[in-house]
Amino acid sequence: MTRLTPKQDTLRALFAKSGNQCAFPGCNHRIINGKNQLIGEVCHIEAAEIGGERYNPNQSDEDRRDYSNLILLCHEHHVETNDVNEFPVSKLKEMKRLHEEKFAKESFNINEETLKSIMLQINDYWQNIDFLNKYKHTAPEEFRMPVDVSKDYLELADSIIENITTLSQMLSELGEFTDNLWNNLTEYLKQHGVDLS
Repeated sequence: MTRLTPKQDTLRALFAKSGNQCAFPGCNHRIINGKNQLIGEVCHIEAAEIGGERYNPNQSDEDRRDYSNLILLCHEHHVETNDVNEFPVSKLKEMKRLHEEKFAKESFNINEETLKSIMLQINDYWQNIDFLNKYKHTAPEEFRMPVDVSKDYLELADSIIENITTLSQMLSELGEFTDNLWNNLTEYLKQHGVDLS
């Protein structure tokens, strides 16, 4: 399984039918701002990777980056729709369909340079995540924490706290072991007449 960047034509169609607005009902947050910068998010309805929300093992990598599996959302609603119980696949597809119907007669023309920039940003982002996961986690296995970008910030923070708690417990146990080792060593040396001063 390889995470693929959406094709340029796919993104162009996605933006054209978006009205340059978040697809979440009642939200009018823009996806591209007045400076042609991406301020929203290109989101997968069924996750691009194992462990992501609504991941479908029967999809191919091409299916995952297909127009039908992508939706434009602001950051707030991307996080909110991570709740798979409240937002199953059918609900997100219906959300996308209704949103696109609303803008069917108002095609949004994205600047081609902006489109290329978005593709580069997406590609760079995932390459950086892959690099961090593969090469920067050099700690022992029990201390490693892969960066799972399909999780929201609160879930990532919880994972970090769990790791810190585990590390803290291990350090505490190591400290106790060191104290016991030192006490046993000094007792042994005293018994054998060694002057510890």
